[in-house]
Amino acid sequence: MVTNYAGAGIDDPIMITAGSDGALWFTNADNNSIGRITTAGVVTNYTGAGINFPQGITAGPDGALWFTNESNGSIGRITTAGVLSFYTDPSISYPIMITTGPDGALWFTNFGNRFHRAYHHHWCGLSVQEGPEGLPHHRQPRGDHLRSRWGPVVHRPR
Repeated sequence: MVTNYAGAGIDDPIMITAGSDGALWFTNADNNSIGRITTAGVVTNYTGAGINFPQGITAGPDGALWFTNESNGSIGRITTAGVLSFYTDPSISYPIMITTGPDGALWFTNFGNRFHRAYHHHWCGLSVQEGPEGLPHHRQPRGDHLRSRWGPVVHRPR
């Protein structure tokens, strides 16, 4: 059986992930919000001045939810209590998808710059590590590289 949850501020949901609080968290692209839905169907929407066309979302190693803001080129963080913060860098351009890697770093596609970055979350802030630039679109998965759907390659850290 499939249950459809519509309305309640759900508008063009893009991605969904499980949170450390047992709820499901999702990006609402068209109304610039981050949504939370319990398994009982209770929906809460979180809005903020820094949320701008959110796309990808993932549960981070710190228990918070991390998401990409495509239109303003930033990475957002929301705690399970709804506290928002944002991280920017001049090299972030149209970030789309984000995931937590096996190394505990947050990896995201940086579509506008044709390369990828990893953010390592530390108690004192974030550090940036660049992925490879200018890699060919036709490169196949092998060794320490994975081919991205849109062409550029995601480098797996060593």
